[in-house]
Amino acid sequence: MYLIRNLILVIAAVWLLSVQGLSQKTKIVFEHLVPKEVTSPLWIPCIYQDKTGYIWFGTVNGAARYDGYVFTMFRHQPGDSTVSAWVQTLYEDRSGNMWFGTSRGLDKLNPSTNTFKHYVPNPQKPISDWSNWILTIHEDKDGTIWVGTGEGLNKFEPKTETFIKFHHDITEPGSISSNVVNSIYEDRAGSLWFCTSDGLDKFDSKTGKFIHIWHNTEMQAKEFNPIYCINNIYEDRTGILWLATSGGLVAYNQNAGTFIKYFNDPMNPQSLSENNITTVCEDESGVLWVGTASAGLNSFDRRLNQFSHYTHDELDPESISNNYIRFVFRERSGTL
Repeated sequence: MYLIRNLILVIAAVWLLSVQGLSQKTKIVFEHLVPKEVTSPLWIPCIYQDKTGYIWFGTVNGAARYDGYVFTMFRHQPGDSTVSAWVQTLYEDRSGNMWFGTSRGLDKLNPSTNTFKHYVPNPQKPISDWSNWILTIHEDKDGTIWVGTGEGLNKFEPKTETFIKFHHDITEPGSISSNVVNSIYEDRAGSLWFCTSDGLDKFDSKTGKFIHIWHNTEMQAKEFNPIYCINNIYEDRTGILWLATSGGLVAYNQNAGTFIKYFNDPMNPQSLSENNITTVCEDESGVLWVGTASAGLNSFDRRLNQFSHYTHDELDPESISNNYIRFVFRERSGTL
């Protein structure tokens, strides 16, 4: 039996304390953590661990920092510069500043002064515009802060505090695949990957162009295809890139240039519980944990090519608190 701790929330954040490989479905106990400052279930879009070991949770009512014992809340207060209400993504830069991607721009917390500075990628538009809704943040090896929004990609230069914008252009093959940039990842080789609502792009720093790696090659296809809507990306210990898409789970082998797709099969109880995948994470034993939008948590044993499912059960207080799994995160001690 495994013990998992998770917040009581509208999405489930998973704490896995001990894993030794799952050759068959194993009983997992979920322990629910409830911040005393919170009186209702939380919606948690993101989780992040900073250099000092604190665990940060983004919520629709600000951010929460957890030291293993208590939560410290960072909430928006009208008239001041603290973090905006909806925190979609979190990131710590090499200087130790915490960045909060919110529904109303980009906030930077200076840990030395405990003060916030607010940035708006597109001040020409209303603050509530999708171009100011921050979905993902990443600092590359050169110190550039990349910011994905619901309406375009931005490259933020910290020294000048200016944004350089990238948009999809149907007439330019080297433009980004879509203006909705859900996730940004830098792999172990230093390559930048951009997960969009219409495919996976790799950035060519020499040309400034985007190489379309996983996208709809059917030129006549005009309708949205969920298999190319990439919600998140994860690189496992072997270098395989796992794509959490709205239409299934995709494993990309960069060396071989091959893709393996995994789908829900109603006739196979050991297939994915559903195709709308939100997140992927690998534990210390090599088991993949796959979150879905409405069908709970999956563990994937790659040796047997089998998925096990963990869902909320109202009659079982030790089950996961909700079947919408927005994020699975492994902290440095190995806990999920």
